[in-house]
Amino acid sequence: MVEVLNYRANETPFWNKLRIDPIEDDSGEVTHYLGFQSDVTERKRTEQLISLLDRVLRHNLRNDMNIVLGYADLARTASTDSQTNHIEQIHDAATGLLELSEQAQELEELARHERTPKRIHLDELLAEVVAEQQNKVPESTIDVNTDTNLAICAGSELHTAVSELVENALLHNSASQPWVGIEVQETDEWIELSVVDDGPGIDEMETDVIATGRETPLNHGTGLGLWLVNWVVTRYGGSFQIQARSDTAGTEATMSLPAIAPEQAVSDVVQPPTTLFW
Repeated sequence: MVEVLNYRANETPFWNKLRIDPIEDDSGEVTHYLGFQSDVTERKRTEQLISLLDRVLRHNLRNDMNIVLGYADLARTASTDSQTNHIEQIHDAATGLLELSEQAQELEELARHERTPKRIHLDELLAEVVAEQQNKVPESTIDVNTDTNLAICAGSELHTAVSELVENALLHNSASQPWVGIEVQETDEWIELSVVDDGPGIDEMETDVIATGRETPLNHGTGLGLWLVNWVVTRYGGSFQIQARSDTAGTEATMSLPAIAPEQAVSDVVQPPTTLFW
C-alpha cells in the first residue's frame, strides 16, 4: 500500500491511496493483480493540521512564554524609568499567546466539522466583513471592487477566512489611516478574491511556509491566521497565495474558489478538497 500525490483532470492535486493484491489460482500461482484506490485527501489534510498545531505549540508558545518570564524577571529589578517598557513587552507577548490560542481553537473547530458547500453571495459577504473591520478600526479605508455577478461555491467559514485577511492587513499597517483593497474578478470557472494593502509587506519566510507547508528551526511562521485561510480555501477545492506586492509597498493575498452562476446548482460546481500545499 502506498499514498501518492496525484492530479485530477482539472489539474488540482489530491492524495491517492493505492493498494495492489495478488490473485492466485488453485495451485497458488499468481495469475492476476487486483488494484484498489481511494481519495485520502481529507485525512492527509487533517494530519497536516495536527502537525502544524504541534509545531506551533512547541515553538511559538514556548518562545513567547520565555519572553514573558524573562521580562517579568527584569521588571522586578529594573529601574523605574525602564519598567514601563518591560511591562509593555510582557503585555504584547501575553496578547500574542492569547490570539494564538484562539486561532488554534478556531482551526480545531473547523477540522472537527464536516464541510458544507453552498452558494456564497459576495456582495453580502464583503459588506459584512467591511462593516465588522471598520467598526474595529474606524480610521481605516476599505475599498471594494467587485467585477462579477457570480457567487462562490464554499462554506460559511469563508467569512472567517476573508475577515482574517482584512484584519491581518489592517493590523500590520502602522499608518494613521490604514488602507485595504478587496478585488474580485472571474477567471474561467473560478472567482479570484484578492486582499491588498499598502503596509510594510509580508516577510518572505512567511510566504515560504504557507506555500510549502514546511518549517525548519530557522524558518517558522509566526501565527495561525494564514494557515486558517489556506485550510478554508483548499477545503472547498480552491487555492491560496500570498506575496509582497511587486509594483508598490504592501502585501497581496489571493484566494481562488469555484464560481457558481445563478442557473447552476451547488452540485454542478462543487469541488473536492485539495491538498493544503501545491
